[in-house]
Amino acid sequence: MLLSLHNLQVVINNKSILQNITFDLAEGESLSVLWHNGSGKTTLLKAIMWLVPASGEIIFEWKNIVNEE
Repeated sequence: MLLSLHNLQVVINNKSILQNITFDLAEGESLSVLWHNGSGKTTLLKAIMWLVPASGEIIFEWKNIVNEE
């Protein structure tokens, strides 16, 4: 798996922005995220890039980048 998210959660200022986001993306696959304004699409991308704190697992190229020591 190139990118794998399991139970991703983002909480900002005690407000749950994303919860229980899970998907797997293999090399060569693509993913589209479509939904209403303010639904957390940009926050999802920021969590994957570790620009906002997140909990759960973000595994990129077999390495968990959320719980990295």
